[in-house]
Amino acid sequence: MNKRHPITAFYVEALILILAFVGIILILTQVFGAGQALSSDADQLTRAVGMAQNTAEAVAAAEDFDDLSDMLEEGKVGGSADPDGIWNYYDKDGSPSEDGVYHVWTTWEPEPKGDGELVRSRITVQYGDEEEPIYTLETAKYREEGSE
Repeated sequence: MNKRHPITAFYVEALILILAFVGIILILTQVFGAGQALSSDADQLTRAVGMAQNTAEAVAAAEDFDDLSDMLEEGKVGGSADPDGIWNYYDKDGSPSEDGVYHVWTTWEPEPKGDGELVRSRITVQYGDEEEPIYTLETAKYREEGSE
């Protein structure tokens, strides 16, 4: 009976080590999974910021709403304009696409200020069917009267 007791202790210790090893593997799997999810969110946000920045540059260069609409739709497949703003669509890589997953909404809101007008613009980037935007950029530019 004394000879079996050390073997049982060996099996119990081996079982405990295996359970500890499996536990560590499960924890590491969760950590790497969470890291991958954060990486995906960061990639979406980075692309959204780039799209908003490019759109803001178009707003700054445009003389009026029609000019902005022409700039944003020039050479692009996806996009539509209405009196309230302009929709543009981009795929996951950030290329213009009719059925893109990124939806960029751009407004053009002029208001008289002094001898010119202040044009405010809100650029909202949404991903997929989500109602909550992943990025919003508000910008404005002042146009002096006669600067056209």
